[in-house]
Amino acid sequence: MPLVISSVLLLLSLAWGLYDEVYATRPWKGYQAQFVKLYSSYLKTAHPGEAELEAKIKGSADYQKLDKAMQEAEKAVGAEGKRIDDIINLKLIPQSLALNEVFQEVRARIGAKTYQIEVTTSESGKNSLREDIAEIKKKVAKVELPNPDGSTTIKEYTFGLMESDLSDWKVEKAKLLQSRVQLYKPATELRAQRDKLLADKIADASTTTLAGIENKLKDFPIKIRQIHVKDVDLVDRCESCHLGTREPVMLTKASMGGEGVFTSHPSKELLKVHDPEKFGCTPCHGGNTVLSRRMGGTPSGSGRCTIRRTCKPAASNAITRKSSPRWRIR
Repeated sequence: MPLVISSVLLLLSLAWGLYDEVYATRPWKGYQAQFVKLYSSYLKTAHPGEAELEAKIKGSADYQKLDKAMQEAEKAVGAEGKRIDDIINLKLIPQSLALNEVFQEVRARIGAKTYQIEVTTSESGKNSLREDIAEIKKKVAKVELPNPDGSTTIKEYTFGLMESDLSDWKVEKAKLLQSRVQLYKPATELRAQRDKLLADKIADASTTTLAGIENKLKDFPIKIRQIHVKDVDLVDRCESCHLGTREPVMLTKASMGGEGVFTSHPSKELLKVHDPEKFGCTPCHGGNTVLSRRMGGTPSGSGRCTIRRTCKPAASNAITRKSSPRWRIR
């Protein structure tokens, strides 16, 4: 009978331990699952209004003017841009890949011989290996290089010539890419102006952004989200539960089913200056820095996240002094 009682107690302890480990001490898992559900539901209602507003902005005279200028700028350099792209994508990259495969094989053989020289004790043995390396470098290899028209060219290479061609092609590719950037610079600047006009006039997020968020939520990872400010050794895990803080869509308590924990930061403009990746959360907001167990609200709510608070004013000031002379936490 005592053995039965002990076994039952052991099983009950195991069940409680598993429950405590998976659920009781990790409330952020439930928060994150709830966040995905509420956020996904809200996005479905946000789409129609955003789509209508975006279409209206894209039909405006200012947007159309920038869009037309951007397209004309792209069209003006299209032929030269295609020529550059063809040289890079149809010649330099395929030929570099074909030649590099043979080059790496030869270099590996030279590397093996070089290692043998390092571990060989006799001078005669070292000299023999050096001669082997010289022979490998002089040996001619036939390489089949692809041409832009689909044909191939057989070219004979020594190791030195392979090394030279690969280096020259790398330099040529870099020059072409730089010239392409300069070529499309006017069109790129016009595109940026056009997109900024759209972003400035849309209060929240575009339909493209909303669609991207929806795709992200489909594979939303349930995990601890941590910020580590190494300069002052500050670790914040606030966003493991406060998941809406930096979302591009403005999330309110009402839009998230009454859950205040999921609301956005009240000032997106402030976050551009006080980047959470550099400042963390607790230097301004207080509360717990290292989340791991039960929580009981935030400093602005009915309580605080109820774990030992490790953030100190000195840390706040240190971060501020190192990261931004414009802002001070006093």
